[in-house]
Amino acid sequence: MAASRSCLAAPRACTRHRFAPRPQVLAAVAPARAGARRLTTARVILAHESAALAGARRLTTARVVLARAARDSTARAARLSSTPSPAPAPAASGVSRADLARYATYAAGGAAVWIASSVALSTITGILHVSPATMARYGFYAGFAVAGAAAVVVAAGYQRIHIRPEFVYRAALGKITNSKVASEVLGAPKAGGLRAYNLDGGNFFATRASPLGVEWKPPRVVMMFALSGDKADGVASLECVKRLDGSLDFGFIGVDVFNENEDRLLVSGSVDRMTEKADKLRELSIRKYR
Repeated sequence: MAASRSCLAAPRACTRHRFAPRPQVLAAVAPARAGARRLTTARVILAHESAALAGARRLTTARVVLARAARDSTARAARLSSTPSPAPAPAASGVSRADLARYATYAAGGAAVWIASSVALSTITGILHVSPATMARYGFYAGFAVAGAAAVVVAAGYQRIHIRPEFVYRAALGKITNSKVASEVLGAPKAGGLRAYNLDGGNFFATRASPLGVEWKPPRVVMMFALSGDKADGVASLECVKRLDGSLDFGFIGVDVFNENEDRLLVSGSVDRMTEKADKLRELSIRKYR
């Protein structure tokens, strides 16, 4: 019976039996075999369709996830663009130039304090161990140096607030000698024997124009001296003020020529100032040397 079933299942491959299946049996099992084949085919198709349906579902799910991710990224980008981005924080491990400058300042200050304290301590220690005779000698030297420095300061201050007539005379004579106008009229002018001057200023005076109630009046000299030349003689008159920086400021330098026309030459300064002061200077010289 078992041999018959195997022969029915594979009639062409049955070589172990001496008999062949009958045609009636083959005709009876043919519909069953065809139904089994269709059932297997249907199962295969159903399996393929199920796999395709699962793939479609997974694809749809992936598309939904991608759409949500794109929407979230778009919203995040919009928020970032609307809010200002914070300044990048400095690197924790790096040191800026400002920090280096601050540290250098601290170090320099500490070094200066240490040096000053060391010098002061060594000076005090040295003074405590100095004998009275040495202390007196150094005290004399220090007093002499301080007195010399004070004398220099006083002399410089005196020179600043006082005017020397001889310096003004030399400066004015140099300007007249180098003047082309005076050389053409007088002909190589030289200094004569007559010289007269008046000094004023160089002090403080009370005034209501100043907020402090006092004002500094710079030192001033008004001078006249004789001139002699190859062509004619004359008298030079001038007014000069000394500034605090030590410079001489000539208000005017004029020359009255002794010729037929009695020319009056302006070497430097203002014509009106020269005309105003020339007659007063002439009267002053006449009263002084009369």
